[in-house]
Amino acid sequence: MKNFVKIFAINLILLGCTEKNGNPNEKSFTLDSFPVQKNLESKKYNFEEILTATLIAIKNDKLIISENYRGGSGPDRKLIHIIQKDSMRYLYPKGKQGYGPGEIISIRSFDQGWNDSTFWAYDLNEKNFHEYSLEDTLTTSIQTFKQSEQSFFAISWSWLTPDTFVGRMMNDSHAFAIYDTANVLQRKLDPWFEDKEVDEYQGYILGDIKQGQTAYNKDRKLLVHAQINSDIVEIIPVDSPSEKITISGPISEPLKYEIKGSGRNIGADIFMENTLAYNNVFLGKESIFLVYLGYTRAESINRESKLSNEIFELDYQGNPIAYYQLDRQIYSIAVDEEERKIYAVTYDEDPGVAVFEY
Repeated sequence: MKNFVKIFAINLILLGCTEKNGNPNEKSFTLDSFPVQKNLESKKYNFEEILTATLIAIKNDKLIISENYRGGSGPDRKLIHIIQKDSMRYLYPKGKQGYGPGEIISIRSFDQGWNDSTFWAYDLNEKNFHEYSLEDTLTTSIQTFKQSEQSFFAISWSWLTPDTFVGRMMNDSHAFAIYDTANVLQRKLDPWFEDKEVDEYQGYILGDIKQGQTAYNKDRKLLVHAQINSDIVEIIPVDSPSEKITISGPISEPLKYEIKGSGRNIGADIFMENTLAYNNVFLGKESIFLVYLGYTRAESINRESKLSNEIFELDYQGNPIAYYQLDRQIYSIAVDEEERKIYAVTYDEDPGVAVFEY
């Protein structure tokens, strides 16, 4: 097992946005590939109710913001905040923290769901998916789904239909799997290798080194996975996953790591000189927006969390559209494509929401 893999290298020719080995579904880009490059200035809004913001989403005319679950304590702590988008006025909290009915411990991601008046929050720690109403001030969820033993190794949750969800897998031969609301496996997507079997330990290592942020565009039926350890973005049609598009850039450096341990204690030790890539992804109707880090793991030790001032915009064929350099460090984003505004969570001494017009 120690010899399963030691170095994962991707050798790409970086001449603008190019195809790899003539394959139109494997592309690469550099910063010079972007036809539009802009410096964006922001207006920042602070809210005394929000202490340690992490994630942000848009639903209808509202912003949905999550708190770091480690950022405080108390029986009445709330992990979700609702903001009126046009006026940037604080409305009300949701997401009562706790282990009781309808309560949530942490928030890994948000999902739009299929109901126009609700949204979902995924709690990876408790393997629960909570639905919240946007039309009332109830702080607990109105519905909760819990992962069972069958779907336990899914570490993300995105609704595909009102009755099925797709999860990023660990300890598996495939990167994704689709389950119904009874946690019954429907099918798997995106095998790690087409020509050989992968056991649970190899699946764990591959899931670990290729970890990142996953989002789903339900109108286009596309999964997008942006890796943090390598600057790789994958665009996967759920109905035809063999047509996956893989984009590498802007550095496309080899990811170097060493396998350590064995059995259930096996893991990948990623070298500190590797450059961190994508920390957050937002899927719009027309474009993919990526928060790019661009500093090494060693450099990240002296930085505040995973902060960035760079955003890439790609189309759904993986082609570069625009490169935005921001006037402040941000953590995560949500984008209003009609108003051409980027809403970003700041993660500084006075956390808030920065609004950029692009």
